[in-house]
Amino acid sequence: MGPLQVAQELGQPAASEEAALGNDAVRAEIDKRVRNIERVCTAFVDALYTSMDKLPYGLRWICKQVRELCEKHLPDSPKDDILRLVGYFVYYRFVNVALVNPESYKIVTKELGMKERKNLLVVGKVLQKAFNLKLFGKTEKPLMPLNSFLERQRDPMIKYFNQLVQVNDPEQHLQVDQYLELTAKEKPQIFINLGEIVTIHKLVHSNLDSLAAKDDPLRVIMKDLGAPPEHFDDSTENIQLTLQNRFKQELKEEEANNQLYAETKELMIPILRAIPSVNTLHEMTLLETLEYGADWAKKEKQKTVAEQIETVLKNLQVLERAKMVDPVDDYRGFVHDVAIEVANRASIRERQKKEIARLTTVLQKLKKQTQFTEDQLVEYNKYLQEALKKQYEGKKEKQLHKPQKFSYKKLVQMGTIIDSEIPEPNRKGCKFVWTATEPGIFECEVNMKSGNKLDSMQFKLDELLDKHYNQVERLEMPQITFDVDMTLYLINKHILS
Repeated sequence: MGPLQVAQELGQPAASEEAALGNDAVRAEIDKRVRNIERVCTAFVDALYTSMDKLPYGLRWICKQVRELCEKHLPDSPKDDILRLVGYFVYYRFVNVALVNPESYKIVTKELGMKERKNLLVVGKVLQKAFNLKLFGKTEKPLMPLNSFLERQRDPMIKYFNQLVQVNDPEQHLQVDQYLELTAKEKPQIFINLGEIVTIHKLVHSNLDSLAAKDDPLRVIMKDLGAPPEHFDDSTENIQLTLQNRFKQELKEEEANNQLYAETKELMIPILRAIPSVNTLHEMTLLETLEYGADWAKKEKQKTVAEQIETVLKNLQVLERAKMVDPVDDYRGFVHDVAIEVANRASIRERQKKEIARLTTVLQKLKKQTQFTEDQLVEYNKYLQEALKKQYEGKKEKQLHKPQKFSYKKLVQMGTIIDSEIPEPNRKGCKFVWTATEPGIFECEVNMKSGNKLDSMQFKLDELLDKHYNQVERLEMPQITFDVDMTLYLINKHILS
């Protein structure tokens, strides 16, 4: 897009760029092309600004980690440099690869011509500067007229970078948090191809020691998987995986241990504040500190401190059994956590507020889910009653109340009765009278030849169907045990028909 090149295309003679720029026709053509490039680039950046929610979550989370790590380890770096690093990652790893080669990503359906490809390369150069928050310099003089466009995009681009990293942590996004799992109606799913799986396998395998402690569940998984394959044909075909926690513990037990750990840390703080410092030639361990504190509390008659130390010692024994502290390294991990808590009380309180807010959200979701389930149960019961009523439609009232009689011997032969406490002599002449007085509920009276009667038995159709569905074979009634399937058969075949 240089002046000499434009002059040649227009057939206007020019000995230098200055001479070409002095030509009105050349100047007008350059202005026209600048406006066209600005129009196309504006369409691109506007599409980027409005489609942030469609960016892959993993890409945004990586950008968030890159920014946080840079701010932590490079505190003196200019803010623009950190933003440029995030912009570089988004642009070069996501936008630019599709921009300059749209055929590979099926953005276009036909091969691009040389003119279209050159135009995309120019657009790519402009967007590269926009994402880097830079302007064109003297070495790129033909594109310098676009600097006004880049200056206008600076503030929107900074806003874009700041919003880009505003994403939840993976636990919350994928709903694999120990609390959010309770409210999830469906297990989280991801789409991944086999090549990515093998790459992750190789990375975890080669860096396992830095990723997982000795008792980390990740080591169990890697042991089951074994070494990654050395040769693998890369596949871009995505597969859908459902995520579930293989090592899920009972929430009550885990929460009890976590709470005990937190309470023990809290107890250590007033203990350390109360006991006086001591000069020793070596660094005292946790147990040595607690023993020294117990002796001091006994001498000074500090009953509260003595009780707190005793509680801490008891708690440590419980936490040892739960493998949350390790006496082999003198409880170094626990001491480290206590030190961090003392040093970062303000930030810890902020995290606690966030945790309370998250738990409140979970509680609200659980309440809504409970209400939804209760409402559904009411609707299902209504539907069941309506279905049962329809089953009896068209029957005359006398037919609905007409009793059906079966002898004890007949029910045994049918397999309906499988066990009984009725004495053998009383079974002969024993009659079972079945009636259906209301939809879905059946009464059975047992009349004996001697004139005695057993307590009336009630059979509910929905309970029988529930037992049948859950493969429960026996229905225990007073003195008599019925077979569930054969009782259903009796009702459907002889009473409802």
